[in-house]
Amino acid sequence: MPDTTMANQPPILLMPQGSAGDVHPFVGIGLELQRRGHHVTLATNGHFRGLAGKVGLSFYEIGSAEHFDEVTQNPDLWKPSIKSTKVVFGMSAQVIPQQVRLIQERWEQDKRLIVVAGPLAFGARLISQTLPIKHVTVQLAPAVFPSVEHPPKLPGLYLPDWSPRWYRKWVWAMALAITDALLIPKIRKYAREVACGIPDGHLMHWWNSPQLTLAMFPDWFASRASDWPNYVKLCGFGLYDEATDDVLSPQIKTFLDAGPKPVVFTPGSANVHAADFFKTSLEVCKRSGRRGIFLTRYADQIPTHLPQSVEHFDYVPLSKLLPHCSALVYHGGIGTLSQACKAGIPHLVMKLAHDQFDNAHRLEQLGVGLSCKPRGYTVNTVKDMLDQLIDRPKVLARCKELAVEMQSDNGIGKACDMIEKLNANLETTSQI
Repeated sequence: MPDTTMANQPPILLMPQGSAGDVHPFVGIGLELQRRGHHVTLATNGHFRGLAGKVGLSFYEIGSAEHFDEVTQNPDLWKPSIKSTKVVFGMSAQVIPQQVRLIQERWEQDKRLIVVAGPLAFGARLISQTLPIKHVTVQLAPAVFPSVEHPPKLPGLYLPDWSPRWYRKWVWAMALAITDALLIPKIRKYAREVACGIPDGHLMHWWNSPQLTLAMFPDWFASRASDWPNYVKLCGFGLYDEATDDVLSPQIKTFLDAGPKPVVFTPGSANVHAADFFKTSLEVCKRSGRRGIFLTRYADQIPTHLPQSVEHFDYVPLSKLLPHCSALVYHGGIGTLSQACKAGIPHLVMKLAHDQFDNAHRLEQLGVGLSCKPRGYTVNTVKDMLDQLIDRPKVLARCKELAVEMQSDNGIGKACDMIEKLNANLETTSQI
């Protein structure tokens, strides 16, 4: 691509909302767009200021790191019910005024501004109803797209594929109505402060930009349903995980070289309620004789006196670690999932909430994973599931097949191509 100056390219404002798994794909997109000559600003919670500085992206704080920590401490965040959704939406709605004011300010400075936002960046979607800004929504998982044809498997909304179409349509109508009644008032409350309207239509349809919505997963993971809007474009996984070089730290490398490939256990980057998960996981390692790596930045969750066969690390880029491991045990987040697919190893998912139930179902259908709920995460069950995954050649072969598929997957690049095509003032997203 020819060299260009940042002055000749429209500025990009990235607005993800959520944990590291939600923010990382935006960082990947931002770095690629910056490489292509755009001035990129990452506008998200202060928790990620350090990450932006490390990779060289301009940063604007939307919500404090203290508020992020407060939300992660809420045990309702990880419950498979409307409670978890209300926690997430409540945090996201509070920063609507900040988002709207920032977009207005940046748009006044340069009318070419492109806002690339997550679905929970409600301020971006609201202001796009009143200002002629270019607005792109980035969706990371297929579970967020309501569909009668291929309904996602959600907590409390598990529609069998064999159920009649009229029934699926009726259940979705009820689910969308209940979701709207519970969640739209939270958005309306803060939207009034900046006088930029309210959601028009069902929330789970409205939060997608009709200009362009990027679905950051490949079609082999979730094929397009016929009842998805035309403006939804599949890209591939948004693979990015803070890896800054190709070398693992000496401490990690020493542990990996000391014995058979370990199993990695991680409950999610924002999960501070995982003490029981690690306690059970340690017993699984002891009873099975498998080595283990425990990943969490919250070290107080880790059992004391780990044996030599189990090691704890605060953070290791999964793209560098997983190719040296035998399996991944985790919460089913889409970012972690994509890295395990790329590494070609089996998945054991302890699904907690949000999109994790649907992600786990898709892994099971692909033949590369098994799943359970937290109450089913027992020593005997997990040991047996790991045996079924790691010791079965058919499972391992299927994992390697997906890894081959992933070699041609460039979700970040495709997403950036589509964002730049939108900037070319194409009449409809059918041309993108």
